[in-house]
Order: sequence, then structure tokens, then C-alpha cells
Amino acid sequence: MGYIQIMDLKKWRNKHGYSQASLAKTLGIHKMTISKWERGERKIPALLQWALKGLEKSAGKKGGENRRSKKMVKPKKGGEIKNGKYL
Repeated sequence: MGYIQIMDLKKWRNKHGYSQASLAKTLGIHKMTISKWERGERKIPALLQWALKGLEKSAGKKGGENRRSKKMVKPKKGGEIKNGKYL
């Protein structure tokens, strides 16, 4: 992967199952930074390509599960959740 371009970042994110928010959280940056990179409002740092390469390698070891944020649902009053299911 050479120097990453605006559209390359969005394609990479979609291919690997990251939302802007989840990629930002993984990289330890604000989600608006990702948005500004993708809109061309901010220059994408050259080192980002190495960070994304590292994420690709770590995803391969984990089986490449989808990393999109899952919306949490508040349990009903008195309800208990175990393994993501109400009991």
C-alpha cells in the first residue's frame, strides 16, 4: 500500500468492516479526524498506511470479524443480560 488517498481510506474502512467511529477509536483519535480525512479537509498522515497494515494483520489473527459498533439496548427494569441476551 503506497501513500493512502482519500477514497482509498473509505474503501479500506468498508472492506474491513470499520465505521468512522470504530476506526477512530481503534487508532486513538477523534472520529471527526477520520471524517475530515475522507472529505479532504485534512491531510492524511503518511504513517496511517502502516497503522492500517497492522490492523489488517491483527484482524487476520482474530478471524477478521466485523468491527462495526453494535448499538446497546438498555435492559427492561429488573431484566438481566447474559451473552447479549435477555434472561
